[in-house]
Amino acid sequence: IRTTSGGYCLDTPTDVEELDLARAPTGAAETSVRQWRRVLSTWRGRPFVDVDHVPEAVIEAARLEEAVETIREDLLAAELDGVAATDGDGSGDGLAPLGLVGTARRLVEQQPYRERRRELLMLALYRSGRQAEALDAYAEARHRLVEDLGLEPGPSLRRMQHAVLSQDPGLDVAFAPR
Repeated sequence: IRTTSGGYCLDTPTDVEELDLARAPTGAAETSVRQWRRVLSTWRGRPFVDVDHVPEAVIEAARLEEAVETIREDLLAAELDGVAATDGDGSGDGLAPLGLVGTARRLVEQQPYRERRRELLMLALYRSGRQAEALDAYAEARHRLVEDLGLEPGPSLRRMQHAVLSQDPGLDVAFAPR
């Protein structure tokens, strides 16, 4: 913080700037993973709680919450692909696909209508050698979408179901901690 003629100036990135920076990957996947983890470690819930009567604050809060949820999905996808296996620094603290099933399930429970989360859960199950459970996850997603919203699953979720059914080799990313 420094003083200026008009008051004070904060010379460090704010949480919002960090979040926006993390949404625009600029380098190696490992760098993005580090940025995503840093942003998620500072996220403390709904923003602008004290000014939720201001329409602009409500709109910005929704934008920020959406960005955080997308980062959670992007991070899980990177972890499933083994990119996040070592945080990019060789520390080797990443999770194997089996350990990511719980993470994927928690994300689905938090927002059950986000189809990408269902896809990631199916992928985590499939890569953990649980093809039948991956197909059950699709069936549950479809049932919930149809019963609750009157919608069929979107094309991406249907493609994941087809890939699991056909044991598409593209699903078999070799997982080896770096």
